[in-house]
Amino acid sequence: TVALAAAPIPSSAENSRAEKLVRERFIHPGEDPAVALAPGSARRRALDQALADYNRAIAIDAGYAVAYVGRGMVFRQKGQLLPALNDFSKAIQIRPDDAPAYYNRGLLYQSQGQHQYAIDDFTSAIGLSPRLARTLQPVIQVLASFPAPMLFPIVIAILAFVGIPLNFGSILLMLLGTQWYILF
Repeated sequence: TVALAAAPIPSSAENSRAEKLVRERFIHPGEDPAVALAPGSARRRALDQALADYNRAIAIDAGYAVAYVGRGMVFRQKGQLLPALNDFSKAIQIRPDDAPAYYNRGLLYQSQGQHQYAIDDFTSAIGLSPRLARTLQPVIQVLASFPAPMLFPIVIAILAFVGIPLNFGSILLMLLGTQWYILF
């Protein structure tokens, strides 16, 4: 289990990133986040209401992964990171193909400096998202269409610049050619 610290009120950079993600403003120009997101504020009450709604949905159907993701997002916004982590993990347990659960858990890990866990979850989210796969597939196909020997002159120039003799460099070239065809 990864230990997570309680989150302070989000910074302006974190608010901007969240606003971009959901395409909705959290903090309006001139607002102080400490006031806007403080306990008892309208937004905090809205988060409390959302939490109650997600709790009811989970009580009705404990296998509803979307409710766990939503509740985890509310917990994260309220700074309750351990319950958020548990909810994202529960959603993944229920639906191992739930890209938003992996993505949100990755954001949580990233915010706490758990970069390897974040990378793992982001990688899973990309692999499960048809939209990302459709976007990246043409790029990967173009890269795969270039045979490895086309890269050999560039690799040889780098080897010469670094001062690696060609007898050792040729091993690298053979590995490059072999790996290219294995990967693609």
